[in-house]
Amino acid sequence: MSRHLERLLQIDALLRSKQRHTADSLAKELEISERTVRNDLNFLRDRYGAPLEYTRQQGYHYTNPDWRLPTIALSKGELFALTVGARMLEMICALRSPD
Repeated sequence: MSRHLERLLQIDALLRSKQRHTADSLAKELEISERTVRNDLNFLRDRYGAPLEYTRQQGYHYTNPDWRLPTIALSKGELFALTVGARMLEMICALRSPD
């Protein structure tokens, strides 16, 4: 899974928690810069239409708690092919990298 996607999933989970989150608190939790958090929040809003809002009382939150990140449906064969391909890439990278 790409780092960006993984980070978006982490941000989504944090926003769904009952805690108040600011760009600073999200950045500290994810160990990234505030700028990266703001870029990711804008990406969620602009690219995926996430109903994100910031208020002093609630911090960053979804105005529609039923909204979900889009998913991709994969067949068992497609999932198997992706898993095998990822493992092959790991092996190739391990063989090429000097210890």
